[in-house]
Amino acid sequence: MVIFYQHFGSFYVAEKNVPTTLELLKQFPYYLNGLRFLKEQQDQGNLYVMKTYALLRYVRMYLSTKVTSESVENTEIYTINNYEEISDLSFFNGLTIYIENPKKMIRVFYRERELSFVRNGLDARARYSITIKYD
Repeated sequence: MVIFYQHFGSFYVAEKNVPTTLELLKQFPYYLNGLRFLKEQQDQGNLYVMKTYALLRYVRMYLSTKVTSESVENTEIYTINNYEEISDLSFFNGLTIYIENPKKMIRVFYRERELSFVRNGLDARARYSITIKYD
């Protein structure tokens, strides 16, 4: 995980610090090129930009969740366990689970409630996965 943070700071002009203002950035638009590049990368799907709240929510979900699996006939059943009592299933949005066999039927449960997901293709490790999508 990589986190970018942009602080415009101040300009050092004539031996004194000049606070960065919108007027100054309009005068020197070159300093916005880095942010323009990040926006282009986001628009092209190469960069996922997440607000701090969403990032912290994801970390909380990730650290408090355990997934077990079992194979029943031709179905892989994944059971999500969490140390907290979760009533809003959107809490698990974005949880990615490696799957054993992409050809088998897959079902995912949290406390007997079935969750929807999307199948992902091969990743850099040549493994298949699913990602929980609950809106």
